[in-house]
Amino acid sequence: MSSIETRFLMTYPAMSAYEFDHFREEAAVQERWRSASLYMICQRPVIFFDDVVAESGVISGRIRQRGNATALRFELDILPGQPYFGSTSETIIEFNFYDHQPTPTPPLKNVAAIKFFDSENKFTGYLSPERLLFEHLRIGKFARIKGDISALLRYEVHYIGQAQDQPIERRLRRHETFQRILAREFPRIAQDIPTMEISLLFFGLDYASTPVTFQILDGGELSDSQGRPLSDKEAEEALLSTRLERFRNEIVNDAEAYLINFMLPRYNHVRYANYPLISNGLRSCGFDRIEHQVIPFGTLETEEATMKFSVSPVFSH
Repeated sequence: MSSIETRFLMTYPAMSAYEFDHFREEAAVQERWRSASLYMICQRPVIFFDDVVAESGVISGRIRQRGNATALRFELDILPGQPYFGSTSETIIEFNFYDHQPTPTPPLKNVAAIKFFDSENKFTGYLSPERLLFEHLRIGKFARIKGDISALLRYEVHYIGQAQDQPIERRLRRHETFQRILAREFPRIAQDIPTMEISLLFFGLDYASTPVTFQILDGGELSDSQGRPLSDKEAEEALLSTRLERFRNEIVNDAEAYLINFMLPRYNHVRYANYPLISNGLRSCGFDRIEHQVIPFGTLETEEATMKFSVSPVFSH
């Protein structure tokens, strides 16, 4: 038991602190958060929908970001029965704006989110620009997008943390550093308020394995690399059926320390300079080679390091 590999994926789209405050009580949102064990508090200029038109069962327009010349084109088919759109034959659409628009007329400008209701006026979901891009990247055919998505999804990482002993929503609601970041960080674009720029990213453990070497003897028994037959318990461990679940807490502790040590966010005062020699980490469980893969939908940056947007992220100091 000397080697372990893990993979963490985003379990929920990046959401602004403003969105978090408005939607944290939604059961569907909390359900998606349950599988998240790591989170990042980040910042980026506001991303918004622009030139939005809804007609003939299709919502179309552009996705823009303050201070960024890049714009994406999008088209979204409204299909009742599909995620977000409810199960009734009719879907009601409501637009929310970043500024006061008493009589908005298409094409709509500065749209913060698109809300959906069924024919009985029951809320069925909402899409922010980041949520639309997340579902497009996750599902593939959720929407039609044209343009360089990676140019908009860039996040300055302020803090990395974990929530294993309580729901992540409750952890963030009482989080002193989260409140400190909201109070101290100036908006990158003057017209917006910090809660619209401060963003939350959520990651959950998707995969963990310990590569092992074994052989199958003539009689069908499993043996180790030296030919020694394995007991039933040893064979079960060699085939990784259950044994890593008991290390879940140590995996999350270790991944958090690894990320902090690599990214060095300035609001993380504990830097884990001796990583992987940490208490309650994977080295204390007997692993001497530890490899974590964290896959974000976006590029993560601090003054010290960058985690680039890709299917298999590239790390650079």
